[in-house]
Amino acid sequence: MTVYPNEFKKIFIREINKEAWDIFKVTHKGTKWVKNYKLQMLTSEFEEMRMLEDESFDEFYAKINGIVNSKFNLGDKVGDAWIVRKILKSLPERFRPR
Repeated sequence: MTVYPNEFKKIFIREINKEAWDIFKVTHKGTKWVKNYKLQMLTSEFEEMRMLEDESFDEFYAKINGIVNSKFNLGDKVGDAWIVRKILKSLPERFRPR
């Protein structure tokens, strides 16, 4: 793990290791509030996402996968059924049977 110069300055001036660790932890992992905020933003982005008419399925799936992976990294697993429903509801007319 790399400690950048501006972070080092914050940590170096601390006399107590616990205080330095808390600063480092908040800087890199965020507080519980920040984590919840990020999860809410990702959930909103996922719900609002629609496949564009000129977008390939691979491009659309990559965007969905990016959001799902981001949520997983924050400790929130997205169920497969939710992903499948999202894909089916988001497909443009050209993918629907006639």
